[in-house]
Amino acid sequence: MNLSHYEVERSVDGVNFSTRGEVKVKLAADQNVYDYIDDISMVTSPEIYYRLKAIDRNGRFKFSNIVSVKPSVITDIQCYPNPFVSEINININSKTNDRAKLSLFTAEGKLVAQQQHKLSLGINKIVLKNLIKLDAQNYILTIETPSGKESIKLLKRH
Repeated sequence: MNLSHYEVERSVDGVNFSTRGEVKVKLAADQNVYDYIDDISMVTSPEIYYRLKAIDRNGRFKFSNIVSVKPSVITDIQCYPNPFVSEINININSKTNDRAKLSLFTAEGKLVAQQQHKLSLGINKIVLKNLIKLDAQNYILTIETPSGKESIKLLKRH
């Protein structure tokens, strides 16, 4: 196949695809790495499907295998105060109803607090309480959902 370009196609159901953009074929043999940035900020589907349409110079084409991506359901996280003394207020903006596991670790990786939460669409306000007895040091808060994990560095003071 004497390739001309690739078309990047996206679907939210894995069946009906639409073209998102075009990527020209690189002519140098050592330049076979391609990338394409797709704005999915308005996509609300929990899973997105992609495929490539490889088009040759005569207009013939072949489709790649379909791959799926699960975008993060979390669009924004705010933690305060930082540094904290006895509790941490966490605002999580979620694109869907989902579940999240919040874990607080020391810098050495020791788990010191953990909570499970159901996230609702929009802003979710969560408070990690009873942290007064923790040592004054750095901590890492992880927020894990089925689609990924976010980490935030925090400092505890007395």
